[in-house]
Amino acid sequence: MTEYQRQEERESVQRVKEKYGIDTTFTGNFRRLYFQRDEPPFDSLRADNGTYIMALDGKPDRQLQVTLLAAHELIPFFDVNPLPTSFTYPFRKWSLWAFGIGLGLFLLLPYPRRPANVIAYQRWRILLGDVASTLLFGMFFVLPMPIIGGSVEAVTTLALLIPFWFMACLGLFAFYWAAHAAVYCLVMRDGGFDIRTLRGQEAFDYADIEEIQGALLRPPKWLIVLSFVAALLGKSGAARMGQTGRALMLAGSAANGMRVTRKNGQSRFVWVSDQMGGKALEHLDAFVGGLEKAGVPIREDVFPVRALFPPC
Repeated sequence: MTEYQRQEERESVQRVKEKYGIDTTFTGNFRRLYFQRDEPPFDSLRADNGTYIMALDGKPDRQLQVTLLAAHELIPFFDVNPLPTSFTYPFRKWSLWAFGIGLGLFLLLPYPRRPANVIAYQRWRILLGDVASTLLFGMFFVLPMPIIGGSVEAVTTLALLIPFWFMACLGLFAFYWAAHAAVYCLVMRDGGFDIRTLRGQEAFDYADIEEIQGALLRPPKWLIVLSFVAALLGKSGAARMGQTGRALMLAGSAANGMRVTRKNGQSRFVWVSDQMGGKALEHLDAFVGGLEKAGVPIREDVFPVRALFPPC
């Protein structure tokens, strides 16, 4: 241990002694045992706190001092708890099992094969969206608890809870878009195609389509400006360089798609790439080939779209 660690240990021992009256100084041996309050024979003690002396029949020289501790009172942000972790967090031992079971169920989910006439997002992109949404939601949902020290105290400390859970809500919104990508597909058929989304299915006949126009989705200008402003607020050179790189990537990102306009004026967007321009849809050739075979007019100019999320 370094001198700084020794000083921290001495201060921790002093705080425990002042708060609980227990000396937790390490003396070179392990003679302190912990038991649950309802374990026999301690469940027969009627008091909720205090110190008792236990001795074996016929061996009065072998004595055991028993100290009953009151329920731990958590102090947010700066807590002192002399109890072992297994007593303070009794269900923590099951956390990895719960995580493993959840991960196993996720990996074992059945994914049926898509026929050639179904145009849908690539599987690995959907899985990546699930993982990213889980990390975003889980991290900000859980963070207030280890920062404060307890779940009940975290829920009641609104000053810290609100900003973190607001970010967690963005993770829930990301789950929605991951579900949207998993369901979204175009089903090609004779004379047209159907678009399936979370909201249902909509049929498009080639004879009802007035034109097809390329579309380009880019982030809003205000978001790009805020990204560069955030780069100027970095406390270190490395932080500023990292944020500048992210701002440049955001400014250069764009998703390619198509705007399908019906003869009645209604239009729908079909986004075929990711923000970096990579192909995101499987079997896209069947969609383009069907439009060309039906002779649907295709405009040469590109329809610009600036939005945080791709319009449908």
